[in-house]
Amino acid sequence: MSNNHMSRCNVLKGADLQKHTIDAMNKSNMKIYGAQWCGHCTSQKSTFNHVGLEENGIFIDCANSNNSNKCKNITAFPTWISGKKVVAMGHRPVEELCILAEKNIK
Repeated sequence: MSNNHMSRCNVLKGADLQKHTIDAMNKSNMKIYGAQWCGHCTSQKSTFNHVGLEENGIFIDCANSNNSNKCKNITAFPTWISGKKVVAMGHRPVEELCILAEKNIK
């Protein structure tokens, strides 16, 4: 994204920002790797209260044995990955995640 283009992440708020972020995450193949028992993961999921990370296929539950192959290189929760690249770790504001997702759209 060029510096001359203002990101929608900086102007949208609330549910509109959450929906735009989910759309950008899907376009950039960005996922959050975490666990249902992880407090930081639960807190992060609650920042998307208008649109669910799980319902949109963004949250990968590493405590689920079906995801063990996807999670084998994850060392901390939550970990944000776009494609095969770690783009963030820990709880992040929606605005920051939106910008990261937009930057990684191919």
